[in-house]
Parts: sequence; structure tokens; C-alpha cells
Amino acid sequence: MSDALSGKRIAYTHTGTQAEELAQQLALCGAVPLALPVPPPPLLDEGALRLGIEHRGEYSALIFDGATVVQEARAAALKLGLTSRDFTNVTTIARNARTRQALEAWGLDARTIGAMPSRARVLVIGGHRKDPFEDLSAAHIDQVPD
Repeated sequence: MSDALSGKRIAYTHTGTQAEELAQQLALCGAVPLALPVPPPPLLDEGALRLGIEHRGEYSALIFDGATVVQEARAAALKLGLTSRDFTNVTTIARNARTRQALEAWGLDARTIGAMPSRARVLVIGGHRKDPFEDLSAAHIDQVPD
């Protein structure tokens, strides 16, 4: 075994199994492995999210497809200088109870999905499918993809 890494502190940014394997290999070489936390990449398309939030008043409803999506939307709104008060005239809809709780923690009145009027324009924030909600089939849907 070479002494080249002995006692050296080696920082790494890998995660999961890859991180464990790297840390073990570094330790076997005598190094002191240091895991550096790396924030996860954004879940949502940041540009599309910003545009959706800026144009929120043009939609019949903003539909959130998960609690994590709510957190990213809230952070984007804060970057734009917006608070929950700026969303009082916008209907917010949650995909499920956990998402509704996240919206309510943000200070928004939220409801779970219900039928939307024909030709209503809605913005779905998150979700892998173009129409993640069955009762939106008659609506015009824009989406912030994840």
C-alpha cells in the first residue's frame, strides 16, 4: 500500500452506495474521507415555474402535484418577492392530503381536485403526465414539468 494518501483529508460529493464505496476505498488507502453535502438539483423547470408564478392570475387554478413541488414553488415565489397574500385570488388545488397540508403551511387555501369547468385554463405544477388528474379532461392544461 502506498503512503501517498496516508492522513490526507479527501473531500467527495458522491451520494448513496457510490459514496460508501468511495469512502471505504479512501480509508483503505489511509486517507480521511470527508463527505460534502450537495443540494439536490431542482425538481421543476425553474424558468417555466417562474413564468407560471408570474402569470398565476391568468389561470382558473394552480394545481400542485406534490408536497416537494409546493416547497419549490414557494421558494421561487419568495425569490420573486411574493408571499401567500399574492395568491389569494388564485384557486390552489392539491393532488392529495399531504400536498394540501404543504399548501396550507404556505398560507394558501387549498382544496383537493374537483371537476374544472370546460375550457378552464389551469397550470399543473409538477407531475410526469400531461393530464395527471382525471377530471381535467375538458380543461386547457399548461404544465411546469419535472
